[in-house]
Amino acid sequence: MSSMKPLPHRYSTFLRDIVHDMLSVQRQKRPLAGELVPRIGAAISRWRDGLSEQEKAQFVRKGERRGFDARLEALSQGGGILI
Repeated sequence: MSSMKPLPHRYSTFLRDIVHDMLSVQRQKRPLAGELVPRIGAAISRWRDGLSEQEKAQFVRKGERRGFDARLEALSQGGGILI
């Protein structure tokens, strides 16, 4: 929105851009949910690729890693969100 203050720089450029797009005053400029899923999935994949194995382990217990990877893979390919 034109009167909305920008998000603080402590948030990623990706997050600031996606929030800006979602809050557009012009309806036709707002992304549809189906357009957001691949954008978010790609951002998660880029984030995950930058993590060390130790950092990944902080977010996902070792026994759940395969399920975590499958959900991220589906999300990054625009296949929706798997729970």
